[in-house]
Amino acid sequence: MATPKLVQILNTLTELEWKSVKSHIHIYHSRDTDAGRVFQFLHDHRSEIADWDDLEPKIAKVFKSMSAKVFYNYLSSLLKLVQHWLVNDELDTQSKSYFDLLYYKALSKRGLYQYADAVKLAHNREGISVQELIVSWLFNFQEYYSHNPIKYEKKGKAMIELCSSFDQMNAHMMQMIMIELHSWGDIQKIDYSTFINQYSSVLETISSNEDNQYFDDLKNCYLSNDLILYDSLVKRYISKELPAGSIEEVVCMSYLLRIIKRFKLSGLELDYNYYYAKLYDFGMDQGVFMTHGSLTPVAFRNIINNLSSFQSLDQTQVFIDRWINKINSRYIDSTRNVCYALNFLKHGHYEKVLLYTRDQSYHDVEEKSLARILQLVAAFVSREKEYDLFVSLSESFGTYIKRNKDQMSSDNYLGLINSVRILNEIDKKGKNIDPTKFDPIYIGQWVRKHIKE
Repeated sequence: MATPKLVQILNTLTELEWKSVKSHIHIYHSRDTDAGRVFQFLHDHRSEIADWDDLEPKIAKVFKSMSAKVFYNYLSSLLKLVQHWLVNDELDTQSKSYFDLLYYKALSKRGLYQYADAVKLAHNREGISVQELIVSWLFNFQEYYSHNPIKYEKKGKAMIELCSSFDQMNAHMMQMIMIELHSWGDIQKIDYSTFINQYSSVLETISSNEDNQYFDDLKNCYLSNDLILYDSLVKRYISKELPAGSIEEVVCMSYLLRIIKRFKLSGLELDYNYYYAKLYDFGMDQGVFMTHGSLTPVAFRNIINNLSSFQSLDQTQVFIDRWINKINSRYIDSTRNVCYALNFLKHGHYEKVLLYTRDQSYHDVEEKSLARILQLVAAFVSREKEYDLFVSLSESFGTYIKRNKDQMSSDNYLGLINSVRILNEIDKKGKNIDPTKFDPIYIGQWVRKHIKE
């Protein structure tokens, strides 16, 4: 049975967020109401409820006088309240600009233009970012397309402010999207030249400004593999040229990491360890990879996957231990162990991979799948000593993948099932096989390296 949406949302909350949600729910439902009892039930079982295959036996046991249909009706009403909480929480964590804009709209809607004008006048844009530029344009849009008499007092200036803010917003967004058109086009092998040419033409007609220079340089670096420009971009990034906490800061980090990966694949000589350490240390210190001050397990695993490819075993272990407590995971020890195992696999310590993939509980299906595929690879390498272990793990993992297919993306499912198949194929026929026939492969990089050895 599919996990209810409410349960999936609640499963992402931190302990502090649970307290906030609980207070919000109790505004509408006291603890002694049926809805309050249902929420308390979800709260009391928050660490285990996501693992339950079927809620109904639990419902029948705890809520003996309540039918499953009534229980799910309460889940629906609670979901609406949690949705309200999510929106309010998002508003609280955004910059003050969104609050100012909504307050301005509320005052204007009530004809309180004098107070609305004061809000707009007092509003200070917090740096150059998509978020701030959109808010600035919406302020001008709301002012112009309303009954506010100030636009008549400004005469032609109101329209100039509207158009100028619109141009600046679009220029900034197109500069951001331009590099993605090149990058994503290369990854997906899709020709986006129509959009690239269109945006280039539009940008030439808009007055140039320095706000977009970083993205323009980033795009040029991506297209030219310019090592000197890359070094400059990293230094400018670490010197906080981009607004802290902005989408620009997050996006540019991903591009800097993507570009250095291209350098490596192109065989360019560079101190990769130095740049990866610089970027990841800065990103972790500044919270670039985090949401509400914590990391998702998948984000942390991706970081370890990259770092362990360029740093020593000990350097990566230190990084794991330093930042593991920033992860928002129900089973933090299991997440740590999977990261250890990933690091050991990258450095060829296969016996330790088996040691660190024996946990019974994991954050989610994806984390458990990663642990089991790492375990299977380690057993494959040592199969001459313990062949039965490899066969047993191969069969059980294949069954696990098929049983949990509905909880995986199609690419993830195919990557995992093909990984099991190619390891068995190599076991039977040796290394003289074509790995491309098994694409996608979850452990493709390791397989290709193994075949070449």
